[in-house]
Amino acid sequence: MLLFAVGLHAGFLEEKEACQKGDGAACIRAANYLMETKQCYETGVEGGLAKALVYAKRGCALEDADGCLFAAMVLYYGDDWEKIAADKEAGRRYLKRACELGKEDICSYLPSF
Repeated sequence: MLLFAVGLHAGFLEEKEACQKGDGAACIRAANYLMETKQCYETGVEGGLAKALVYAKRGCALEDADGCLFAAMVLYYGDDWEKIAADKEAGRRYLKRACELGKEDICSYLPSF
């Protein structure tokens, strides 16, 4: 378990640095690490949905469609456990942006959101 945890920590730090340098795809990978590390406290990285959302939004701002989709779902539905209020309008905006950035399979959901 310890080697896995060390690998998670190193992987997260690598993606975080790439995100900070403007790599939108790295931002969503960092967000995914934060979701995975919620269960792995040995990594030294405090995870969770609220922290992952920060990276997803940054990824979207850097024109990563997956970041936009991640942010859209979290914001549209919210999360009571992590006290993220549902913001349907913001969720729709992020979903629309994901569509514009090439997530064509998502575009069909826009009218129902």
